[in-house]
Amino acid sequence: MFRTLARTRAFPMLAWAYLAALGIQVFFAGMFVFVGASNIELHRNMAHVIGALTLFLVISTFVGRVPEKRLVFGVVGLLIVQGMLVHVGQWFGLT
Repeated sequence: MFRTLARTRAFPMLAWAYLAALGIQVFFAGMFVFVGASNIELHRNMAHVIGALTLFLVISTFVGRVPEKRLVFGVVGLLIVQGMLVHVGQWFGLT
């Protein structure tokens, strides 16, 4: 019962929430670029929300035995790469 609930309800809801959070993140990045630097905190804090949603998405994948595990791990890999891109300038002494 719980596995079916996780597969049919929790996983799709978390996937849509993840997609909405990415859209909001892009909006906050645009606010930073076009409105002013004081809006960077919104963008930075939304990254933590996206990280939490990713964790919940992975958990619901295993609890619900969702067959598309490969796609979820692709999303996790892309999130890790995106997080590392923020620090590339620090690693190579560019900033």
